[in-house]
Amino acid sequence: EIIVTAQKREERLQSVPVSIQAVTGETLSTMAITTPKDFGQISPTLNFQAADEARLFNFSIRGIGTDTFSMAVEPSVSSIVDGVVYTRIGAVFDGLGDLERVEVLNGPQGTLQGKNASAGAVSIITKAPNRSEFQGRAELGIAEHGEYSGKLMLTGPINDKLAFRLFGYYLSEDGIVKDVRTGKTVNNVESYGVRGKLLFEPSDGVTFTLAGDWSHRKADCCGEPIRIASADANAGGTVGNVTAAFTGTPVGPLNRLVAFDTLQEGYQKNRGVSLTGDIEIGDHTLTTITAYRQFRDFAIRDRDGTPAP
Repeated sequence: EIIVTAQKREERLQSVPVSIQAVTGETLSTMAITTPKDFGQISPTLNFQAADEARLFNFSIRGIGTDTFSMAVEPSVSSIVDGVVYTRIGAVFDGLGDLERVEVLNGPQGTLQGKNASAGAVSIITKAPNRSEFQGRAELGIAEHGEYSGKLMLTGPINDKLAFRLFGYYLSEDGIVKDVRTGKTVNNVESYGVRGKLLFEPSDGVTFTLAGDWSHRKADCCGEPIRIASADANAGGTVGNVTAAFTGTPVGPLNRLVAFDTLQEGYQKNRGVSLTGDIEIGDHTLTTITAYRQFRDFAIRDRDGTPAP
């Protein structure tokens, strides 16, 4: 039995008259789903739209979404973590872990999930502090192309009214594209972050959860090897300049080399804090969420991908 909160209350998935795909955290772990780009494996209606920078990542549901190069344009698929709306799914891209469940709500969902959920919403619910016993979990991962990952979780009671939960992660991965001018790989990624929760129950039926998170993602994006030579530049027959002589690298379908004339650097910093209160009033529950979030993005790119200035 899967419990969802698509209608702002805990209900059995089978009892909710809304088109939802919901998957528990244990299932996500079994399927080795560690980033939002893999959420399409749990929902046939959801597509992850990749981009060359995390700030431009987006979702589409049932073929409807928002592709834009402007940070000022809100997506039409809302990304929600523990009831707090994130401006971009890129803000939580690498920090997935210690999840209770993920709900994909097919749109429109504007009535309950806000104005930027016209195409639907992806709701991520992280696990709450354990109030009954201490628990801990550690994960380590090693894969090809220099990929290393680690996750650590600790939770337990502080006293009969307080409990905590801490989660931290680290991820690094080498790119497979090499800059011939430096001899180093590009498209490398390194990210790390921490999330903490403090649950306080002053009396029966009243709980407050203070949550905070901070994460940093660094990526020297983006090395895009040129694999197709240009056609004639004009009707006069002059050969186009996108050739090996111009790019400084082989031009072909197996090319993994680039030659940049400028530094490739980029990072995203994401942080936030929220206070959630749940107060039982008779047969009802009053929920209040106050939150602050900040998402910063920085990027230097060699846009033409060649040694040319």
